[in-house]
Amino acid sequence: MNRRGFCFAFLLWALFIIPVADAASLRWKKILDGVHVWCIAPDPKGPLIYLGTVNEGILVTEDRGRSWPKRNNGIPLPGTIVNIAIDPQNTAILYAIRNGDLYKSTDRGLSWAMIKKDVSIGLAINPENPDIIYAGKYKSEDGGRSWEIYFDGIDGPFPPYQIAVDPEEDAIYVVTLSARAFKSEDGGKSWRRIKVEGEEGLYQIVVSPIREGLLYACGRRGIYKSEDGGERWSLMGRGLPKGASGDFILIDPVDPRMIYAGLRGEGIFRSADEGESWEPLGEGFQSVGVVGLAISEWDPNYLYAAGGGSVWRLELPPRRPFHSVSPLSKLLYMWGGIKMDKGLNPSKRR
Repeated sequence: MNRRGFCFAFLLWALFIIPVADAASLRWKKILDGVHVWCIAPDPKGPLIYLGTVNEGILVTEDRGRSWPKRNNGIPLPGTIVNIAIDPQNTAILYAIRNGDLYKSTDRGLSWAMIKKDVSIGLAINPENPDIIYAGKYKSEDGGRSWEIYFDGIDGPFPPYQIAVDPEEDAIYVVTLSARAFKSEDGGKSWRRIKVEGEEGLYQIVVSPIREGLLYACGRRGIYKSEDGGERWSLMGRGLPKGASGDFILIDPVDPRMIYAGLRGEGIFRSADEGESWEPLGEGFQSVGVVGLAISEWDPNYLYAAGGGSVWRLELPPRRPFHSVSPLSKLLYMWGGIKMDKGLNPSKRR
């Protein structure tokens, strides 16, 4: 075998023997303490990670949590930043909800201006058309210059608490402050209730980017999965503490078959098979509840978690990208984060 053939064979061999590290052996590191964090939002195209806090405004790090300067110019304090959303195509544009009012920044949070009052809590951007913004019961199709009501009276006095957009199916998922869930397939003109058998209430719905109709949800009884757009749900149980309330779900941006979940009083768990089986993730994380989980697409080697007045960081083991052009690009990405190919186009599902 010539040298080129040997090198290619070695790359193929190495690609398939790289193991998934034992989740329990990983170690969480506390990187911020004494701050009540409400949400985490990583910039998908740069090193910035934003925190929404109670009374401290918006904190930002660009050095993986070693420093946290504030970016509150234009945002009154004290107040609570309950949600932050970043334009996925132009990450200089951010939206934040402070005490129910919506603010916008066009310079990565260096300055802010209020663009809509009394929008409640829920906030989402359509990833394929970021001019479409959902803020509480309001919708804008021009980047926040004008607004219309798209969700009004559907759940009585309870406005959207969490919003998920699926541009592939033209679907919107809403979880309200009453912990009820709803789905619209016509841009909000009509809605139907999503019911999970035996579940008292839902907190979050997450849309998978790799398979049409694949959803995950947090509920009072645990973590759920649907493979038909929310018609039917199954309670995930293998490896999860029985009866533990689900706090937060995150899909890995490198390998979307890998799911992370925060469970109240139980810590953080990981699934490598689309939620079919789970294992505890790391040692040292100390918090009753998890209010946020985040992985930056720009720097996907770290998982961030917030809860209990602290922010934590966990160095993740190499993962195999879900799709890739070549074994070489996969290998280079896993060995050192060389971004020849990130391995996933979220807008293309199998």
